[in-house]
Amino acid sequence: ASNLAYTACIGNAADPARRIEACTQIIDNQADGPDKRATAYFKRAYAWSMEGDLDRAIADSDQAISLNPEYASAYYNRGYDWATKGDYDRAIADYGQAIAFDPKSSAAYNN
Repeated sequence: ASNLAYTACIGNAADPARRIEACTQIIDNQADGPDKRATAYFKRAYAWSMEGDLDRAIADSDQAISLNPEYASAYYNRGYDWATKGDYDRAIADYGQAIAFDPKSSAAYNN
């Protein structure tokens, strides 16, 4: 994927629709390594969450975690989406994983 797509995917300036488009380019490019694709799934999950599409957000977080099983931020975001859906057991489990992989994550402790 192009550097422009990567910047739009991981940067904070992109609106959710542009981020989804840019991250999808990275995800679809099998030449990009698993770490880059995990980050793209993570960032796209966040964009889906911002758009209110929690099912797609959770699915992308699942993919990010499958590519990087110790991706604390992906567990945290998936936990947040589960909590938003009212599935507190899954949310707590994901927050616990986020803390296990990043004990200094104050956000996970606060949720």
